[in-house]
Formats: sequence, structure tokens, C-alpha cells
Amino acid sequence: MECPAIVSEEQFAAVECRRASRNPRNTAPRVVTGVTLLPAKIAQCGQPGCGGGLTVRTGKGGRYRYYNCQHRVNRSAQACDLQPIRSEALDDIVMRAIERRLLDPVHLRQLLSGLIERTDAADERRRKALALARQARTEAQKAVSNLLLLVEQGALSPKDPAIVERLAANRARERAAATEVDSLERQLNISRRTITLEMIDAFGVALREKLRGGSPDFRRAYVSLIIDRVTLSGSEIRISGSKAALEHAFVKDEAMPVGAVPIFDREWCRLQDSNL
Repeated sequence: MECPAIVSEEQFAAVECRRASRNPRNTAPRVVTGVTLLPAKIAQCGQPGCGGGLTVRTGKGGRYRYYNCQHRVNRSAQACDLQPIRSEALDDIVMRAIERRLLDPVHLRQLLSGLIERTDAADERRRKALALARQARTEAQKAVSNLLLLVEQGALSPKDPAIVERLAANRARERAAATEVDSLERQLNISRRTITLEMIDAFGVALREKLRGGSPDFRRAYVSLIIDRVTLSGSEIRISGSKAALEHAFVKDEAMPVGAVPIFDREWCRLQDSNL
């Protein structure tokens, strides 16, 4: 059934993203109150033999912020030779990469084309199910009519317990099939899941604008949704993410799967042990 919206879709999406980013099963509590674009769960050191997370250190009395390797900060300078980078510089590089590569209209259409295919496939399954439900309804109606005709002609007694039971069963089949037909027809007629290329283009434009002009919380939450990791080394910056996460950002009301173990430590069980 249709219900009037009490908040805008933009507000709903922003709150959902903030809740997801602050969920302790998704994000370590220390990440929630961060002031930079990249949470510690995303920013990683890519120097050979290191792999530590990037933490934020300040300089000049807090006027400047730098991403530093945690191993270098917590252990010693000999633990990692990654040089600090201004947080504004790395954040800007990541934002420009998202805008120019991920949100490029042609590339974005290619990445989200699977949503259109799945929507078409879902509608096709509904149409097939609707045909079967209509057939079942017709068969049940015919069975009821035949039984009533035999009773009217005197061939069967309306007091026969078997006839009463068969009539009740067929009428129940008819009601169930009619309910399914009504539901499937409504889904096909008022479905808002039909995704078009124009919707994907509009999503890219809106997200690009919000990532540049939106609130820091909004930007941080959406970056956390569409980017899995930013790896910084002395020679390159590697940005990675999953297409499934991007699809989730597009289809905002689908629940993002969360593992049964805390995922803010991505390497919690990367080697084989007794827990196969």
C-alpha cells in the first residue's frame, strides 16, 4: 500500500548512510567521530611489508592534519618509511577519482547495468507467476462451478460431507489464487523498481554534487559506502571498491549485508587455522 512520505528521499538516504557508517558492527567506534574524509577502516598503508592503517596526526597546533602510518606512529620511524601526506591533499585526490572515473556517465552506466537486467528479469518472473496464478484461479473457479452444477442437477447431495469438503477446498484455492493475482498485478502496475539509464545518469549527477557540496557527514558516509580501501604507498595511491556497494548506494532501501564478525578489522582471519 502507498504511504505518504514524511521526510525527503535525500534526508532518508543521508540518515541511512550515517547509521550504517556508525554501526559498531560495521565501523569501529573510534572511527565515528573522525574529521577527515577517509575513515581508518578504509585508509591503509601500502608500503612493502607494512599494511598498517592510516591515522590522522595534527601539526601547527591543530591547523594541519596529516595521514600517517599507524606502525610508524605507534612503533618507530624504522617500522615504516611512508611519508605523511596532508589530509586535504589525499581527500581531494580520492574525490577527484570518484568524480572523474567512478561517476563518469559512461562508466557508471556500465557498472550499474546489472540493476536494469535484474529489474527486467524480476518483472519477467512476475509475469510468469501471474500467468500461473490466473490459470490456478480459473481452474478453481471451474471446479466450484462443476460441483455446484452437479448439485443443481441432483447428481450430488449438498449435504454429502465429501462434497462440502471439496467445495470448501476449491473455494480456498480460488481465494488464494485471486489474492496472488491481485498482488502480482499491483506489483507490475505500480512497481517503482523499474530502473532506467536516465535514473542512473541522474544518480551520478546528484551524488557528484552532494560529494562536493554536501555536509561532511554525508560525504564521509557515502565514500564509506562506495569505497572499500584507499592504499597509500610511496609510489602510488590505489583506490578500490565493490560494484555491489555502488548498487546499494543507488538502491538505498535495500539492506546492506553485514557479516557476523566485526569487519573493521579486515584481516581478522586471513590465514588458514583450525576455524576452516
